[in-house]
Amino acid sequence: MTNIRNKTISGFFWTFLQKIGSQGISFVIMIFLARLLVPEDFGLIAMLSVFLQISQNVVTGGFNQALIQKLDVDEVDYSSVFYINVIVSGLIYILLFITAPLVAEFYNQPLLTSLLRVLSLTFVINAFSLVQETKIVNDLDFKKLTIIQIPSTLLGGLVALLMAYYDFGVWSIVGLQISTRLTYAIQLWYYAKWKPLFVFEFQRVKTLFNFGGRMLFSTILTSVYSNIIVIIIGKFYPASQVGLYYNAKTMALTPSTTIKSIADSVTFPTFSKLQNENEKLKVAYKKVMQVLMFWMLPVFTFSAIMAEPLFRLVLGEKWVPAVSYFRWLCIIAVLLPLVNYNLNILKIKGEAKLFLKLQIYRRILTILGLIIILFFSFGVAGLLFVESLSYLVSFICFSHISGKFIGYKMKEQILNKIPMLMILLVTGFILYLLTTYIKAENDLLNILLSFFVGFGFYLGMSRLFKFQEFTDSVMIFRSFVTRFRIKKS
Repeated sequence: MTNIRNKTISGFFWTFLQKIGSQGISFVIMIFLARLLVPEDFGLIAMLSVFLQISQNVVTGGFNQALIQKLDVDEVDYSSVFYINVIVSGLIYILLFITAPLVAEFYNQPLLTSLLRVLSLTFVINAFSLVQETKIVNDLDFKKLTIIQIPSTLLGGLVALLMAYYDFGVWSIVGLQISTRLTYAIQLWYYAKWKPLFVFEFQRVKTLFNFGGRMLFSTILTSVYSNIIVIIIGKFYPASQVGLYYNAKTMALTPSTTIKSIADSVTFPTFSKLQNENEKLKVAYKKVMQVLMFWMLPVFTFSAIMAEPLFRLVLGEKWVPAVSYFRWLCIIAVLLPLVNYNLNILKIKGEAKLFLKLQIYRRILTILGLIIILFFSFGVAGLLFVESLSYLVSFICFSHISGKFIGYKMKEQILNKIPMLMILLVTGFILYLLTTYIKAENDLLNILLSFFVGFGFYLGMSRLFKFQEFTDSVMIFRSFVTRFRIKKS
């Protein structure tokens, strides 16, 4: 258990640096691009996101998760999956190249034809390095991924900013994605020190697909579901509205998905090794989820309260209409990791069939709700209300089902969060009064004042009432500092 704990802390340390570093760079790049480009440019790229994500998911086939979940994976497994990824990526690219005009016709945006044909090269590039990335994750060598990710993101961002400066418009975002993925793939080949064997066993692929195939279908459903609002807005509203929603979603969900990605990258391969030890799995899983929620809840609450000056300062006045979207998305950002963590229990336990069923039921009910909202013309806000409600219902259902596997049921999960929620409500009320009756001279001072007061009160009360999440956070921080000092010396 001690070895697993040490690997988990080490994994969090390096994955934290990787994700925070790369996402921080990406976020800064997005801010500059938002100031150089217009909402329509982001809207056009957003319209293609569902096609690109589904294609990427089909290319991986769920094999990356299957390779991680399998305890006795070997070189034949890795090589067989590599060849499948490359072959499928080529076939999917040909399909998208041919059907690109149909996508452009659906949205009534002719430029989408050429955009889709070029952007589709990203998942072809990815196909040549997916196994290398999976092997590094399976070896729990997260330091290596950190070394690879950050330079790739930085180089891609520089390419995009240069293109935007020289008026390439929407193609600047295309340049960002192509250059980032190409640099990342090249480095994976160099650092992974792995090359495929000249061997392919269909039976191995079939066995992996028994788990990964269900994960694939579930991931495709997730991709469609996560982009369904973009599809609806793109079809019935101007491209500028898609752009406003897209950047509001980026602002709200980037921190949440970054944290979720950090947790997933470390907990899934690490906790999979505890899949037959329920008590240890529950203790480890509970601690991770509680600490993450301890920080995520105040961040998104304070961000929602300070949304208007935040958007005006960071993105500029032309993006202020996206504030109402952002506030709804903050609710989703908090619920997203909770839903995901409970679903991960099913993946860790190898319950791919149950995992898939739950995803299907959830998506069907949500899409029906979105259709009703669209029929009665409640607008984008109505669509976001349905999406928020679906995440809340999903958390309640999934925590009840997955909790049975490790003895961490829904009631206990909710009760664990009540103390921090009470402190957060008081803190939020104080911030509301502060922003309503006491305003600084400019947006930056107003934001800094609110966040310092908010976090000061929240952390102070957490320490006063001796919240376990606060104590665990301090312990993790000290572990990071100690590890950094040791490596530095």
